[in-house]
Amino acid sequence: MLPRRKIGIASVAISALAVAVAIAYFRADFQGGPTSDEFAVYEAFLARLSQDWASRTGHLSPDHFALADTSAKLIEHGYENWIPAELRPYPPEQAEPPERIVAFCGGLCGHDFMRKNLRSWHLKSGSKVQFPFEVLSVSTDITTTARGVRIVSVTRPGFDLRHHRAVLDYSFDCGRDGTLDQDAVMCVQSGQVLLEKVNGAWRVNKYSGIDL
Repeated sequence: MLPRRKIGIASVAISALAVAVAIAYFRADFQGGPTSDEFAVYEAFLARLSQDWASRTGHLSPDHFALADTSAKLIEHGYENWIPAELRPYPPEQAEPPERIVAFCGGLCGHDFMRKNLRSWHLKSGSKVQFPFEVLSVSTDITTTARGVRIVSVTRPGFDLRHHRAVLDYSFDCGRDGTLDQDAVMCVQSGQVLLEKVNGAWRVNKYSGIDL
C-alpha cells in the first residue's frame, strides 16, 4: 500500500512540475518579446515564399521580400473596427485557438499564438541574429517600392513546448511589382503558415494563400 501511495505522490509531483515548467516557459516567451527562434521561423517562411513567388512570376528575385518591422495583432473575425469593443461578444483575449492550429501543434501552441498576438510587437532581429532579409516599416518611402520590395506582415509565431512546431499568420501586397510606371492594382495575399523543425532547422510544412 505504501509503495503505491509513494508512486501516486510522485506522479502528482511530476505532473505539477511539468505544468509549472510549461507555464513558466510560455510566460517568459510571451513577456520577453520576439526571440532568435522566431526570426529563424520568419527566415524559413520568407525563403519559401520567395522561392514560390519566383516560380510563380518568373522574374522576382528572392531578396525582394522584406519583413515588416511591427507584428500584426489578432482581430475579431467577422466584426468591423467601428463596432464598440463591449458589443463584440468574442474578443481575441476570450477566443479559443483555431482548430487547425491545435490539430497541428497542440493546445499549448494555440494559446501561445493567441496570447502573443493580442498586441503588436516591434520586430528587431538584433546584432546576434543573422537575418538575411530586410526589416522595413510598412510606411516606407517610394524608393523601396521602386526596388520592387514586398513587405510581409506577420504575427508572432506560436510554438509547441519543445519548439518543434510553429504557426503564424501573414499578409503582403501582391498587386504591384515595384515599377513606377505600372498602374496600382489592389491585391493582398494572406494566410496561415505551419512549420516544423527538422534536423535543427525550421522548414515550412504548409501555408495557405488567399488573394483579396
